[in-house]
Amino acid sequence: MTPVAQSRLAAAALGDRARLVLTKGLGHRRILADPDVVARAVDFVVTAGARP
Repeated sequence: MTPVAQSRLAAAALGDRARLVLTKGLGHRRILADPDVVARAVDFVVTAGARP
């Protein structure tokens, strides 16, 4: 787990190569099965692959 402020800095430093998604109560395992998190991750990979 990382403090939100540090996560925001890391995401900002990576620019369009990162997308920060804040969650609550998912922990280390439930996050992998959360439909919203999975959909966002898939969307990020698909759209990142479409960039030149």
